Amino acid sequence: IISTSMFAQDTTKVDVQTEDSKKIRPFQLTFITPMGTNGLEAGKYTNIVSLNMFAGYAGGLQGIELGGFSNTEHGNVIGAQFAGFTNVVTGNVYGAQFSGFTNVIRKNLNGAQFTGFSNVVVGNVSGIQACGFSNVIRGDLNMVQVAGFSNVVNGKTDGAQLAGFVNIARKDITGF
Repeated sequence: IISTSMFAQDTTKVDVQTEDSKKIRPFQLTFITPMGTNGLEAGKYTNIVSLNMFAGYAGGLQGIELGGFSNTEHGNVIGAQFAGFTNVVTGNVYGAQFSGFTNVIRKNLNGAQFTGFSNVVVGNVSGIQACGFSNVIRGDLNMVQVAGFSNVVNGKTDGAQLAGFVNIARKDITGF
């Protein structure tokens, strides 16, 4: 089991075991939710190892997740997600997301996002976003954004933005 303190910097620590009373499962295998080992109750479980042949849904992740097309977590991710097309997390991510097209986080990212097209974080980012087209952060950036076309930060930027066309930082900038 991965400790949240490995990834958390100055943010609220997450106890995945007690969050929303989700149960931890050491392994799950899904073709497409609900056709998998967690069945119709997939959203009630946090998985340590999650294999989704096409698309999977779970309450959270505390380890590693591989998805042929997409991975969706209703809670937090502590670890790494790999998807052929998209990763979507409604909670926080403490770790990394890798996908072929897009990564979306509804809360905060402490770690990294890498994708072919776009990364979106509604909260703050402490780490790196790298993609082929556009990175967007609604909150603050503390580290680096790298994109082929554009980077956007709606909050403060403390770090660097590197893009082929445009970088937008709406509030205070410390860095490059």
